[in-house]
Amino acid sequence: MQVRAHTWLVVMVVGTAAIVAAQFADEMVQGIVALLLAIAPVVAAHIAAERESPQTRLPWRFFFWAAAGFLVASILRVALVSVGAPAFPSPADAVVIVAYSLLICSLYLAGSIRSAGRNAAAQVDGLIVAVAASAVVWTVVLAPYMADASVPLNERLLNATFSLLTTLALATTTRLAVSPGSRTTSYYLLATAVALLFANDIMVTLASVGGEESATTSLILSPLMAVMFSAAAIHPGSTRVLEPPTDGVHRLTFARLVMLGIALMTIPALVIWSTATDTDVDVPVLVVASAVISLLVLIRIRMLVRVKERAVEIQRIQREANADLAAASSRHAMHRAALRAVVRLADEVPDLRVSLAQVAGDALRVLDSVGVDADAAVGTSIGLELVPDPLVAGLADLHLATADAVPPIDLSSAAAGGSTCCLLVAPLSAQHDLSGALILTSSRPLPSALHGHVATLASTVSLALESAVLTENLLRRRSEHRFRALVENSSDIVLVVDRDRQITFASPAAHRLL
Repeated sequence: MQVRAHTWLVVMVVGTAAIVAAQFADEMVQGIVALLLAIAPVVAAHIAAERESPQTRLPWRFFFWAAAGFLVASILRVALVSVGAPAFPSPADAVVIVAYSLLICSLYLAGSIRSAGRNAAAQVDGLIVAVAASAVVWTVVLAPYMADASVPLNERLLNATFSLLTTLALATTTRLAVSPGSRTTSYYLLATAVALLFANDIMVTLASVGGEESATTSLILSPLMAVMFSAAAIHPGSTRVLEPPTDGVHRLTFARLVMLGIALMTIPALVIWSTATDTDVDVPVLVVASAVISLLVLIRIRMLVRVKERAVEIQRIQREANADLAAASSRHAMHRAALRAVVRLADEVPDLRVSLAQVAGDALRVLDSVGVDADAAVGTSIGLELVPDPLVAGLADLHLATADAVPPIDLSSAAAGGSTCCLLVAPLSAQHDLSGALILTSSRPLPSALHGHVATLASTVSLALESAVLTENLLRRRSEHRFRALVENSSDIVLVVDRDRQITFASPAAHRLL
């Protein structure tokens, strides 16, 4: 579905103007405006999903169903209130819980795509921030509220459920915020919409706990959130929000450190605030929150140490591979050294097979292989016309390329048996021309961090093989020159006769002696 480039701006201006104008009307008009604006995110999410590629369409699908769920919940709540049913708790809250769960799934999927994987470090950072924020709400407000027996149990459980969902949504949003990827206008509009959603939930929870009405706040924040989300979804840059990063390195930026520092100082700040204001806080909640944050920090430190250890291990593998390639006495020995190094680099990849193929005309012929079904791979030849297009393009440009859910290219059709796999192909070059390729086959997509290591190793192998070819050519020329000098200076008569018994070569001695 095509949308004009400035439609998002029109949606923002018109939607915001409608919200401002509604504030000067009665509550019924405000409710009608909020309900009408709640339709916009459903349409906008559908448009965004249709514009995405199949690989990045799923998060917007979840956004669509989440927006539809919030719309249905709003209509249901208005209908129930109109017939005299209480606004809270209400059957509409069950629909809100489902919609909130779908929203969390969409945020998680979006963070996974932007991180090109799980990005466990971002998940831990998100949990640290979410637990710290939840500690404030639970310590100051919800803990005394949950212990108040005068409040109906269903209301207390419902508020606790919404608090848990808000915590999970904050964790997934933080993960999305610290993940690498494009920071477009659409990204910031989406972040604003999610922030407004959190603010609205907090205000509603505080009002519910205090026994106050939250309609006024919701009639401002909810439609504004709908406008921001709709603008983000139909913005031309929305297709880049879920664009996987080209750089697989996840850096601990200064802004990320500041965010984590503020989260870590939340518990001490609560203690200082309670002492300074002589306000009672729930100590058990503080203790639990502090313990959880400490555990998450230990996990984060372990991750940082593991990254450092892995970097040292990668350097050692590459250094030993360089030594093995330099000490190899034949091309076969070089092939085995390269394959062993790749296997060590990808030691955690399931069902791994690494093959080294050589370009033979318009085909790739596997010279050596290690791993699963390696014996069946050796000697296999496949035409480049049968190789998936992304891999052919990578080979042509001498760039690393990947493909998922495709037939293996280093096995014959009979050996593959119709199975599919995930492929990573690193080209080998000689004199800037394609000479072969390292082919990695696995049952799951290979980690993005592995791509750079394999590309570096492929460059080293290319240089080693090219050096071996140049050395062989040099030795052959020297041998030919030595043989030529021996023949030219020999006193023996050397004749070369073809099949027709014609003399094609006669040594200089023949001219001197005959």
